[in-house]
Amino acid sequence: MENLKKAVTWVLAISLATGCAYIPTTSLEYAPVPLPGEVRTNYTVAVLPLIEKRPPKHYPGMQGRLFMTYIPLLPYVKIPYERLDESFLLHQKNLGSNPDEDQHFTVAMARATARDLDESGIFREVRFASSEDGAGDADLLLVGSLDSTEFDVFSTSYGLGIAGVL
Repeated sequence: MENLKKAVTWVLAISLATGCAYIPTTSLEYAPVPLPGEVRTNYTVAVLPLIEKRPPKHYPGMQGRLFMTYIPLLPYVKIPYERLDESFLLHQKNLGSNPDEDQHFTVAMARATARDLDESGIFREVRFASSEDGAGDADLLLVGSLDSTEFDVFSTSYGLGIAGVL
């Protein structure tokens, strides 16, 4: 009987751990991995803001979609989000604060790329430039596009319908 209690406890613990939620963030802070040895070149690099190529902002409400988990044999519901950074900036404006436009991912990711390249020590100098004119005498221009920042939320009822939700 004691072994049965332990087994049930482990099954419950594992099932609860797999149901943990992830809270989305717009932070791009991380610690870059240092490169070994001296690999510095004599080039200067200017990183330009990314070109916006993402689909339109999509920030649906969760409540309506979550009712789909009541359907028996439906294992989970997927709720896709796009442009979470713009939703976050709009939320800050609605709260009365004046968010910095550098928080938009096209600029924030370019700045993070410039910071990462600079800390890597590969180039003599790496800087962020808001336009090609601002790049100055840089030997190389780094340009790119931002194609997707899709973020998916999944909710599950384990295929049990309303019993799994409860």
